Amino acid sequence: MLDISDGCSFMAHFLSKLINVAVPGTIDERAINKKRVLNPWQRNENHTLCLNSAKAIGCTVVNIGTQDLVEGRPHLVLGLISQIIKIQLLADLNLKKTPQLVELFDDSKDIDEVLSLSPEKMLLRWMNHHLKKAGYKKIVNNFSSDVKDGEAYAYLLKALAPEHSPETTLDTKDPEERAKLVLEQAEKLDCKRYLTPKDITEGSANLNLAFVAQIFQHRNGLTSDTKQVTLTQTATRDDVLLSREERAFRMWINSLGVESYVNNVFEDVRNGWVLLEVLDKVSPGSVNWKLATKPPIKLPFRKLENCNQVIKIGKQLKFSLVNLAGNDIVQGNKKLIVALLWQLMRFNILQLLNKLRFHSQGPQGKEITDADILNWANSKVKASGRTSRMESFKDKSLSNGLFFLELLSAVQPRVVNWKVVTKGETGLFSAHMHSVDHWTTLFPD
Repeated sequence: MLDISDGCSFMAHFLSKLINVAVPGTIDERAINKKRVLNPWQRNENHTLCLNSAKAIGCTVVNIGTQDLVEGRPHLVLGLISQIIKIQLLADLNLKKTPQLVELFDDSKDIDEVLSLSPEKMLLRWMNHHLKKAGYKKIVNNFSSDVKDGEAYAYLLKALAPEHSPETTLDTKDPEERAKLVLEQAEKLDCKRYLTPKDITEGSANLNLAFVAQIFQHRNGLTSDTKQVTLTQTATRDDVLLSREERAFRMWINSLGVESYVNNVFEDVRNGWVLLEVLDKVSPGSVNWKLATKPPIKLPFRKLENCNQVIKIGKQLKFSLVNLAGNDIVQGNKKLIVALLWQLMRFNILQLLNKLRFHSQGPQGKEITDADILNWANSKVKASGRTSRMESFKDKSLSNGLFFLELLSAVQPRVVNWKVVTKGETGLFSAHMHSVDHWTTLFPD
């Protein structure tokens, strides 16, 4: 058994490898200090990298810091590890990885609503889909009390693997005996036994979720009809760009530590509540919570009230919202939502820079502008001996990614592997943008 209180250097290496298993390529091994004996700064750097990488893949790390990892506080460390494992187990529960999941929904279903489902809700949807086909009369709403008697599992395995599911399992009256038989049948599908019959009968939510996710990975029982999954595989260039932006904004919002967890930005912001939470984080005290309605929201006008308050606060913060109204958010106008989110993120970043300016220059220091950021970036690259330069944030030459790589290298040389950098104009930025991800996780705001 792993003693998490022993060896903080080992802890950082263990977490980094676990994160890369959950979401491959999240952490660049070169960013980890691997010396046998680390000084406090190097140790803190490793732990900071792990925590921010965990945050980037969707873990909630609001109540855990680097010192908690150093001290090996069991409940916090194990809580973080369980989140990472859960993300890995549910990694395939989306239409991109498993387009056959479209089978779970009616043809009339709005594809945006499908995309907005969390992996856990998608897993429940998948389970109930097969239970209904197998003749199970109940609806499973959770992975604890609704599966304690093992009956739902017996029906699920009967639907997915009838060759391994004798009728005796359903005829068994004792829940623990039934749970034992269910686990034996699951093992025949190569599902490793990570839980005991008692874990099922006691309703251990995390272990039961992991069990169902493992069954899904080994036999999902979904169709491979290409006609049915075409809808999930067609995308225009604008769709691709919006998908990238959605991911960036989703990661940023989740990294703020807001109470709500965002699965799909374009769907989850439509009731206005998440945007109010974000505004309260970047501009504390700006939200009048007495006038806000918390989800679930059944009345459409309550959603509009939330979104109207978002617009009102945005205007107070001097955002450019000429063509954006609260109803545009409710209706899910993606391009206008992106415009709002971009301004929110920019406001948050400028806040950070001005805090740094205040600490270095005092209250008399000049407020940082876009021009200051531009000049800093160009001077940093020039000082490193390179000749690249950006004229503006809309400079088309930025599209190949070279300037950003040179800037990253100027700030921290080891984050860029120049052996794999090419001068091509296609694919370069996406191929090497991982350097940016690793840098931002190493040095958070």
